[in-house]
Amino acid sequence: MTKASVVLTALALLLLSAAVPSHVRAQTLLGPHAGYDYDLREAFLGASLRVPVKQIGRSSLAASPSFDIYPFLGTGKSFWVANLDVLYSLATQFIEPYAGAGVLLSRAAVDIGVFGTTSDVDVGLNLKGGVRFGGSMIQPFGEVVFKVADSSTLLMKGGLAFSLTR
Repeated sequence: MTKASVVLTALALLLLSAAVPSHVRAQTLLGPHAGYDYDLREAFLGASLRVPVKQIGRSSLAASPSFDIYPFLGTGKSFWVANLDVLYSLATQFIEPYAGAGVLLSRAAVDIGVFGTTSDVDVGLNLKGGVRFGGSMIQPFGEVVFKVADSSTLLMKGGLAFSLTR
């Protein structure tokens, strides 16, 4: 998959999420998460948004942009990842299992002293599965993510999703 096709896919998903009817926006969720990257052996913090796109019986499709930052790498190092995923979920009364896939853009930078800073930008793919516990305005969730970019990694994360409307 070329970088151009990944970028075009991300733009299409973003436009699709912007075209959500107003009656569906009531279910939009936003919240923080924390996790662990098994490749980097580092913890990360982030935030995610879930915007429903289509209801299919008890199932639904949602666009889910998110952002992760790795604040514990040490002095002179930085790493962040922006994701845009599409999630397919099957809602039950209190538990919502889901699976998804999407694109990622990451940037790593290292300060090399008097020589300045060196950085690398990478584009890749996400595959994920998780569960969200519904039934209230605050909904905890947990997920496992497999990222495929220049290198592959497995992430585990959990967080809280806050309903943006009553």
